[in-house]
Amino acid sequence: MRADRIAPTTLDQNLAAIAAFNERYLKAIDDEDIAALSAPTTDRHVMFAPNRAPIAGGL
Repeated sequence: MRADRIAPTTLDQNLAAIAAFNERYLKAIDDEDIAALSAPTTDRHVMFAPNRAPIAGGL
């Protein structure tokens, strides 16, 4: 599909998508589902947590 034919998303749609992702991610933490937790990462992933050194690489 061409970019000019893709309907723009609304703020509510974006917020709903973020909330759904967060819900799935928190469930993966609760379930200790390493595959689900590492799915959005790659070997080039860098995580920055407050007051900690950066963590580089896939999980």
